[in-house]
Amino acid sequence: SELRVELRKAKERLRHSQGCHPWLCQAAGFRGLDVHADINSTILAVLVAVLSVVLPPIQPDQLRALPIVVVVLLVISAVLFFLIVPRGARSNRPAVGGLVCSILGLLLLPVFWSGLPIVLGTAGVLLGRMARTTGRGLALAAIIIGIAAFALNLLGLLADRLLA
Repeated sequence: SELRVELRKAKERLRHSQGCHPWLCQAAGFRGLDVHADINSTILAVLVAVLSVVLPPIQPDQLRALPIVVVVLLVISAVLFFLIVPRGARSNRPAVGGLVCSILGLLLLPVFWSGLPIVLGTAGVLLGRMARTTGRGLALAAIIIGIAAFALNLLGLLADRLLA
């Protein structure tokens, strides 16, 4: 009983030392999950979606669709990072979930303006990092493909704006 209390206190200190708000860590499952990577990738994805519309050449129909794109992106990010990634982390095969997320991010590169490849690639990398000890080959593939989806999304935005 006393050992459990000490273990709980140590876990709380660890959560606070990582700068993770307690309810956010609990919602994310707090099993080695980097909550800040989730939030940062969502912010970057929203920024990509906004920049792809507001940078010249500006098209009015894209400006009208921007709020819808941002809301859909935020909902998908919340589902990914608060439901799918934590469940995948607690499962016995997080590398498979990471590989699925990474491949989906790669397949959605044609809609780079939405920012979806960024959040899917990040989710794939996070799940791949969690699975490095159990499913090493799949975990490495999830990490590599997730990083590729992330980077190619940013390159797609840059190429689109430079060639426009």
